[in-house]
Amino acid sequence: MPQGVEITLVVRKGPQQGIRYHLARPEVRIGRRKDMDLILSDTTVSAEHARVFFQEGGLWIEDLKSMNGTLVNDRRIRRSLLQANDRITLGKYELEVQMEVPGPKPEKGVTPSVEPEPSVKPEIEEVWLAGFTPALRQVLIEVVDETLVGHATAFTDGEKVLTEFSARLESDSGPDLIILDIRMPLISGVNTAISIRAFEQGFARPEKIPIAFFGQVPNPVSFEKVLQFCQPASYLPTASRAKEFRMQAVKLIAKAKKGLSGRPSD
Repeated sequence: MPQGVEITLVVRKGPQQGIRYHLARPEVRIGRRKDMDLILSDTTVSAEHARVFFQEGGLWIEDLKSMNGTLVNDRRIRRSLLQANDRITLGKYELEVQMEVPGPKPEKGVTPSVEPEPSVKPEIEEVWLAGFTPALRQVLIEVVDETLVGHATAFTDGEKVLTEFSARLESDSGPDLIILDIRMPLISGVNTAISIRAFEQGFARPEKIPIAFFGQVPNPVSFEKVLQFCQPASYLPTASRAKEFRMQAVKLIAKAKKGLSGRPSD
């Protein structure tokens, strides 16, 4: 990224209106498929629709042969340089490009004239979920869309979560909630959560991201210690049937919201 410039894509119109995606990597892929960096779930968006990337000191967008095309400021493009406040249209979605240069830090003893923002968000806007079968991941995504103001990004395993999380920490951004399958492949949900807390400590992050565990616990006594270490954290066992799984997912997110607002999560 250009040094000192913070770039954010904000969904101004569309089913996921209000979502903010901070660019923390040289290239971000946008589409409906679950392995995209920025997932826009409406069917008017192609599985792999477009990419936003840095090249020669500028920010560019390129259409990836999408079905409905990509527009910048109402003009259909194949590839285009992006500027601050540009409008990107992808199917039903309109994204705004925000570019900000952080101001200088106030001198010691000088009180800032602007009141600081609250350290805890009142709503969960961005949710990451990792593990589960494709069908159960889709159920969780639907539950997030139905019960929260934001959207969910799905990862197949803990390794992908940690890779993205470490990249986002460098820009001091990240999700508002992480839902982990306890028995994930490669790296278990427990080890993923412990690694997340280690990353937060290493980056001196003032607020910890709430973690919600979903699954069957092999050792309840040991897991209770993990749950305490990973606070703020919640846990619910999964159900085998899809309808019951959906109900449990709704309960899990409700518990996480209570924890986010300062009330006990257990």
